Amino acid sequence: MLRAPALGAGHDDAVYLLLGRGLFDLSYRSYWIVGAPTATQYPPVYPALLAISGATAPGGFPHGVALNLLLSTAALGIFTALAWRWSPVAAVSALAIAAVNPALLGMAGRVASEPAFGLFLYLTLWCAVVKPDRWYLGLLAALAAAFSRSIGVAVVAGLFIYWLSQRRWRPAAWMAMVGGLTLGSWFVRAALAPGQLPGQSYLADAQLGLKGPQKRQRALLPAPAPAPAGGDTTKAVQPPSTKRPVENALLRTVGAVLRRVRSNISHYATRDIPSVFFVPTLPGTIIDNVLWLVVLIGLGGAGAVALGRANLIGPIVAGCYFAILFVWPYVLERFLIPVIPMIALVLAEGARHAFGRIARWLGPATAAAIAVVLTATGLAQDRRAFAERAACDRLRPYRSKGCFERVEFGFLQVVADVDRLTPPEAALLTPKAASVYYLIGRRAVGERFAGTLDPDQLDGYLRRQGADYVLVSQIHSDQATIAEILRARCREWQVIASRGDGGSILLRRGEPGVMPSACEPLAKTNFTRPPPDR
Repeated sequence: MLRAPALGAGHDDAVYLLLGRGLFDLSYRSYWIVGAPTATQYPPVYPALLAISGATAPGGFPHGVALNLLLSTAALGIFTALAWRWSPVAAVSALAIAAVNPALLGMAGRVASEPAFGLFLYLTLWCAVVKPDRWYLGLLAALAAAFSRSIGVAVVAGLFIYWLSQRRWRPAAWMAMVGGLTLGSWFVRAALAPGQLPGQSYLADAQLGLKGPQKRQRALLPAPAPAPAGGDTTKAVQPPSTKRPVENALLRTVGAVLRRVRSNISHYATRDIPSVFFVPTLPGTIIDNVLWLVVLIGLGGAGAVALGRANLIGPIVAGCYFAILFVWPYVLERFLIPVIPMIALVLAEGARHAFGRIARWLGPATAAAIAVVLTATGLAQDRRAFAERAACDRLRPYRSKGCFERVEFGFLQVVADVDRLTPPEAALLTPKAASVYYLIGRRAVGERFAGTLDPDQLDGYLRRQGADYVLVSQIHSDQATIAEILRARCREWQVIASRGDGGSILLRRGEPGVMPSACEPLAKTNFTRPPPDR
């Protein structure tokens, strides 16, 4: 009931479907971008699953959704079978929470790689615990997790560390060799690919903030230092030691990473984890944040210790996973969605273990109470989401306002205008380029690169790429930068389509003075994306 009605402006779903379509031609390139650059940000396992399922064929989007429903269900089944071996009470509590969790349901009902990653994550843990002698199955599952989502390297690292802790040298050696060859080749390919810009490359993302503030335009050279007082020029200023800049750079990098860790831990613990579980809140106060932090630290710590005593594989893999999240330059709730069952299990087992020391019956009762509360809040959110989706006409999703939020619906309407008002061979500068290509077959130029240029450079870049059309929209916050650059030469652009309610405008290059320019619309529209209506 809550599944996605059609492909919208999510972008990632279109990327996966298009990459899967390209696999039939033995190609793995971003062919929706002019020049078809090498695709390095999205690993190939999930696109391959989409291609096998038939989701990449015309009209195959529902097949992709059906595939994710199966993958998500299988992941929860394997997780529950594994958790049952550790604690039946905690396993049932975690399953009750996860089965109706709105974030998990949202990913299961759309084309996204999280269900596939979750399946391979829990399959890796299951193989390590239930089939330790068939270590090669766990190795393959861990590599499949890493090639489903890049953060899956945490699963490979966790399994490798676990085998080392168990002194299982042969599986660890095979993991080092096979993982080094496969993952190493993938990361080398990504590192050598052109266009290493934040948002297009995880390697570029990882370096955000480590080299000082990022500036769009080149900074001016500093003025020369003044001569010494009194006109004495015999004492020349000595150049700085070659060692000090290196030391300073290292200190800046360490300081930046530590600030990331401190900020990310606080954000995940007080905001994102409570958010994905839809915990009850007290508006206008931080009391609920503090209470949740106490629960997370207390019960989470107790649960991790209890599960670690049963088997170390879970805590080790979870530790590697969150270590990456804590040092990453940005925070996204989406990273938490595949491990929601694990977090629920840790909390339930922590409650059972901690309160069970007071009275034997109190442990299971507390775990059940947590499950009841988080299941109830999840169902309440599901009900609200279903009420919103009930207005969607699934037979005509692109004409029904109930199928998409306001900004997304406006963007999709302008994409339809692009199809109607531009020739098939036209190239354009647009957000959500993969979605635009999937829906109407128009190629785009690199939006991230365009956002780093000044107005004159952007004009030359668009002319060289043959892009005479620009779509600006509130659909992505990066459009604020694009709109700012366009305002400097707004008289050279004309508005040929606009959806004011969605904040999307289609521009065409024109001759100054022939038609009304785009200056006024670009000045009036706020291209920073507003919060969704709901």
